[in-house]
Amino acid sequence: MTIDQLLDAIDGIRVQKAELEKKEQAMLKILQTKAEKQKQRIEKLTQNAPAKAEAPKEAPVTANQLSIPGIPNESKLPTGTPVLTR
Repeated sequence: MTIDQLLDAIDGIRVQKAELEKKEQAMLKILQTKAEKQKQRIEKLTQNAPAKAEAPKEAPVTANQLSIPGIPNESKLPTGTPVLTR
């Protein structure tokens, strides 16, 4: 490539870069607008929602229920070994 061809290529890349940056800014603006609308919608729904009841507590998950290969089930664990909970 000649120096002129390299300079032309760099100019072309800079034009493409500027176009991509414009597209990025436009998409970010659209994203922010949509996110704000969604946030407002969620806030409106939560303001009108009835009082939240406390979720029931779940029983702990035992190693037997998990059945993960390579990990011994609860019956093979030493006494007093903690069991995972959700």
